[in-house]
Amino acid sequence: MSGKARVYAGALCIAASFSGSIYFLPAAAAGGLLLSYREFAELRKAGFYLIIILFAALPGLILPGREGISMALSILLRVIAVYGGFLSIVSNLNFTRLNHLLLPVLGRDISRSLSLSMNLFPSMRNDLASGWAVLSLNSRRRVPLTALPATAVRCALRNASEMCLRLKVREMSLPETVLITGETDSGKTRRLLRYAREEKKKRRVMGFAAEGVYENSIKTGFDARDLSSGETRPLSRAGWPPGKGERAGRFRLSSETADWVSSLFEDIPEGSALFIDESGPLELSGGGFAPLIEKAARSKAAIIYITSRRSCARKTAAKFFPNHRVRRVKA
Repeated sequence: MSGKARVYAGALCIAASFSGSIYFLPAAAAGGLLLSYREFAELRKAGFYLIIILFAALPGLILPGREGISMALSILLRVIAVYGGFLSIVSNLNFTRLNHLLLPVLGRDISRSLSLSMNLFPSMRNDLASGWAVLSLNSRRRVPLTALPATAVRCALRNASEMCLRLKVREMSLPETVLITGETDSGKTRRLLRYAREEKKKRRVMGFAAEGVYENSIKTGFDARDLSSGETRPLSRAGWPPGKGERAGRFRLSSETADWVSSLFEDIPEGSALFIDESGPLELSGGGFAPLIEKAARSKAAIIYITSRRSCARKTAAKFFPNHRVRRVKA
């Protein structure tokens, strides 16, 4: 079974566990066992089933007759279904993809916290099972059940600390990103060029600016200017034929000039400043300069300046810079 199918199956088991039906609940528990049988085998070796059975047996001791037995059995089946289903989800879920999906909706901090917490569970479970097994083997006396919450908290804190440190190191190794936003003709390129002049005083500058071309006060396209050499080439025009290149709004990109722009980023020196003008709907769909932006995001540059329309800014940050420090500035 593929990872995606296991995620859906795990979610189905959790949903079915909320049912009180004598048909759905045992099926959900059986599904949870089948999906995570290896993890349940580890729990059996570590003696965790005893805790689950004791917890489920409490209603049987309190409630009289069949009602207590029925309640205890329901609790036991629900624990197995939910635990097995959740294990299947967190063990097979693509957390990078989840983070990309949640970022535009929840924001950077909340989506990262949720991804971190779901990443934390499998690691904490493994540490908790191993720790419990070691305590059980090496202790002459039985380990009291009250030690279990403290062990779980210690494992969670340790793993959370390690994951946060790894995220911080990864974030620090990625270039800072300045996202220049604004509407059409709001001055995004002018702001980009101003940043380029300032950066030239501190470090090597690489990239391009898309400067508007006008005829009789009407914009007819853009020229791409290399910010290192000053060389300019026609990038897009309104009247170019379909064979010239990709369409971007009412303009058509020159595939030849696009290749030339991409060649400017062939060798990105460490600590340099990169400039990209711009990320729009074409790039968000994977076309245009999307490969170039992805390469810049993975580079060892010190900082990236990129322009984007206000309507595309959030999606640009989520798609190309999900783990970067992104600073948005208005044109």
